[in-house]
Amino acid sequence: MKILIKTTEELQQFLKVDSTFVVSTLYAYQESAIEQYLRDALGEDLTDALADYYNADDPEAEADLDALLPYAQRVVAKFSFHTGAPNLDLKLTDSGFGVVNNQTLSPASKDRVNRFIESLEREGWAAVEMLLRFLESNQADYPLWVESEAYTMTQRNYINSAEDFDKYVSIGKSRLKFNELRNAMDDVEILEVNPVIGESLATKIKAEIKAGTLTAANLALLFFIKRATANLTAAYALDEKYRIKGEHYLSEVRKMLDRNPDAYPEYRDTIYVKEKTYQRFENSDENGFFVAGS
Repeated sequence: MKILIKTTEELQQFLKVDSTFVVSTLYAYQESAIEQYLRDALGEDLTDALADYYNADDPEAEADLDALLPYAQRVVAKFSFHTGAPNLDLKLTDSGFGVVNNQTLSPASKDRVNRFIESLEREGWAAVEMLLRFLESNQADYPLWVESEAYTMTQRNYINSAEDFDKYVSIGKSRLKFNELRNAMDDVEILEVNPVIGESLATKIKAEIKAGTLTAANLALLFFIKRATANLTAAYALDEKYRIKGEHYLSEVRKMLDRNPDAYPEYRDTIYVKEKTYQRFENSDENGFFVAGS
């Protein structure tokens, strides 16, 4: 069994639990949290390396894994309790289910338990955000993460964190909300942003984002791309009121590219050339129809 929290003292760093709490009651839920949430963030290899290191009898100290451990434990603690909370006061007996009760403690009300579970989910996703922020700031120390599918998925967009998205559209810096918006953001990039800048330039910018090597020209363009992406995503998923602002920023992206085509050769040699090759339709009284926006 792979776990990341063995003692009450460790658990108390992340959750307010009584000193008499038996951590082993969370073991099964820890495994679920590791598989469902931590593995998606760390990737297969780094998750296994961390779990093996923590569970080894006498491991040789590894500073990088020691530094990573509390961030991972925070995720596991929050989501273990989020999953297990409804069942922790239940006892399965040969005559059915019972509820733990004694002279000094009574079971909390259903509403209080539900609020606690909801808060744990928010805090769990906030812990994931903290974990990813730590990894992004220390990429060189975690090659297993950088080489993983998890890294590719977490770094796949122009905006890759709840904190960054919140700069353009307020979501309370919530990783939970950011995850809910991410599929819509994928669609916005594919259907609206990338056709404007071209696939070659889109690929180059995203590669530079992953490597942390953005050129000055692409960094300047990203200023408008992120704003367009965030607002159009919000229009798809939250409220149509964001669309006008999103389209305005997308127009600014196009203007910047057209003013400086030589600074963006991937755009210049594809989208820009095609648009210059074909003459735009001109409306006139001699034509039998009218094209809006021409």
